[in-house]
Amino acid sequence: MLGGTLAVTIARRSVLWIAASVLLPVLSQSTYLAVSRRDLHFTAAGDYAAFALAIMLGLVCVALLPLRWYWRLAVGVVYVCVMGVVLTFYSLGFVCAAFGDCL
Repeated sequence: MLGGTLAVTIARRSVLWIAASVLLPVLSQSTYLAVSRRDLHFTAAGDYAAFALAIMLGLVCVALLPLRWYWRLAVGVVYVCVMGVVLTFYSLGFVCAAFGDCL
């Protein structure tokens, strides 16, 4: 019975880390964009730093998944590529929708 409970706990923890790896970067990027664009104190360097920080937040969650190290490495590499593209389009859409500054 203990093995079944342990498996459920690991599966539940995995789901939480996966959800956090998706939600934390989006929330972080949204917060930065809303605050920086509202106060008009934004620079390209700040945008890049916030972008990198958002991806790193998600990458920490990926690193905490209960997988073997080589699977975490592989998932992390794919995660950085995919989340980079997703956050780029999300940021463009967010700024366009919230502030009307569309490309």
